[in-house]
Amino acid sequence: MTTVTLALGVLRMAKRKAIVKKLHSVEALGSVSVICSDKTGTLTRNEQTVTELYTVDELVCLDPAAPSPPAHVSPALRKTLEVGALCNGASIARNENGEYVGQATDVALLNALSVFGLPDPRQTFKRVFERPFSSDTKTMAVSGTHTTAGPTNGSNSHVMYYVKGSIDAILSRCKFYLVAEGSTPVLEPKVRSGIASKAQAVATRGLRVIAMAYCSAEGILPSRPSSPSSTNANEYMDKEKSAPLVFVGFVAMYDPPRKGVSDSIALLQGSGVQVVMITGDAEETAVSIAKSLGLRGATNPNACLTGAALDRMNASQLSERVGSVSVFARVSPKHKMAIVEAFQARGAVVAMTGDGVNDAPALKMADIGVSMGKSGTDVAKEAADVILVDDNFSTILPAVEEGKSIFHNIQNFLSFQLSTAAAALTLITLSTMFGLTNPLNAMQILFINILMDGPPSQSLGVDPVDRAVMRKPPRKKDEPIINQRIRMRVIFSAIIIVAGTLFIYYFALSDDHNMSRRDQTMTFSCFVFLDLVSAIQNRGLGCGITQNRMLLITVAVSFLSQLGLVYVPFMQAIFQTEALPMDDPLLLFALAASSFALHEARRRYERSLSQSETYATAMEELA
Repeated sequence: MTTVTLALGVLRMAKRKAIVKKLHSVEALGSVSVICSDKTGTLTRNEQTVTELYTVDELVCLDPAAPSPPAHVSPALRKTLEVGALCNGASIARNENGEYVGQATDVALLNALSVFGLPDPRQTFKRVFERPFSSDTKTMAVSGTHTTAGPTNGSNSHVMYYVKGSIDAILSRCKFYLVAEGSTPVLEPKVRSGIASKAQAVATRGLRVIAMAYCSAEGILPSRPSSPSSTNANEYMDKEKSAPLVFVGFVAMYDPPRKGVSDSIALLQGSGVQVVMITGDAEETAVSIAKSLGLRGATNPNACLTGAALDRMNASQLSERVGSVSVFARVSPKHKMAIVEAFQARGAVVAMTGDGVNDAPALKMADIGVSMGKSGTDVAKEAADVILVDDNFSTILPAVEEGKSIFHNIQNFLSFQLSTAAAALTLITLSTMFGLTNPLNAMQILFINILMDGPPSQSLGVDPVDRAVMRKPPRKKDEPIINQRIRMRVIFSAIIIVAGTLFIYYFALSDDHNMSRRDQTMTFSCFVFLDLVSAIQNRGLGCGITQNRMLLITVAVSFLSQLGLVYVPFMQAIFQTEALPMDDPLLLFALAASSFALHEARRRYERSLSQSETYATAMEELA
């Protein structure tokens, strides 16, 4: 039954765009207490748009809906756009629209070039060396020659070096800044401080800052295409770091949050799940986005940890600190493992999202690894337990709902099965102890076992998701599936079945001490009817009586089958029953109705207890 319930949960989650690779992961999702999520593409749309461009002496703002560039493009602004286009891996799609395809940042830079009516400088640029973007250096660089002289200050014989990246990484390497053609003054501390302040102010509004710089590459990088050895490549990188760069400017990009993500985060946090954002963006950008998404604690000055701060902490220090952290900024994939380990050391069940090759170790280490279906690499998908088809954080919410719901469905199934088994065992034991005739024969006990393991019990595994489960705190790792409440429910249900059946047993034998077919038929039918009531009333506490149609259908079929055993001559011979007069079924129906009412009182009591166990109530009590 457990396997069937988990398999049904997998199917439901697949319909909601979450592919589960391992069955046990479905139930484990219900225990998740911390979700560590990437920002770009998961919490946000990954639809970067350049909204502002800065040079030392100029600011240009663009309206994403209707960009209106200035009539005159200054040399520094032109150079900023061209460097962004040269340090770029996007290409034109082979379709009628001719749109750019590639990384969202690269596409945004090329689109900005088009807004200003500037040609793509890559058409006249011969790239001879490229250093791809690295999460460690936070930069991307290319070198090459320009086939025609122009505003890029290049010529056929002059090798140029262009670099884009984070403002901190670029600005720390710049010694000059561009004002006009041939005018590159020294980057004085006051000017440097002004640039940094502008970038920080932009980042606090949730915009991503990409800085641009360049220099002559003569003597630094190869002047013709080559495939240098790793030793030579390292030598080139060392020369890069020491080369004085000319700062050009920076662009600010806006990546809007995904629709519904803030609501999903609110629901998860309301159920006690700590949602943490992990990004390579600047601290100010990350905190601004976190505030807009409603991450708990994002307004706290100590709610953000940077990759540099992580490097300075040992495991125990980080474990103590992460409980109050909602944002990790300027981190690289290697930091994810340390973050997962720190949360797990606090006893948390961690779900980690990732899409890159370097994310695979962290996905493996997490209790639940979540990879992206669209942007995720094959390595990340292989390491993950769950794949989000639409790369949307909101898809995690129904996955957690299913995980919690499946656990409760399994509990409901077990409570019904155990109560039926306990009732049958108790009934036979009591009749044997007191020397009474066995109230049930072998075939009747076999039919009861079929009911216990058959369609009615299986139907308890398909209860719809109870929205109330998201108001409950995450389940602990070591919490037993048969807890105190389930044990009391089993005892309660078994007592009702045994008491009702013994009443009929005593009532049927009151006129005669010998067990007739009619007496045994009454006892058998009473047990089955009370057991079917137990099946209906062991459904989820938040499940209406008509919500689980499969349960109603299977109980109805079982009820008709029981009538067939009593009134169909062929079945009477097999199960040793006989047709009951009208008064007897009415008595059985009255007992079943009484059982239904008692179970309903028990369900109301359990619902009142569940309301006191919500995460919000627990937090109010602590306060």
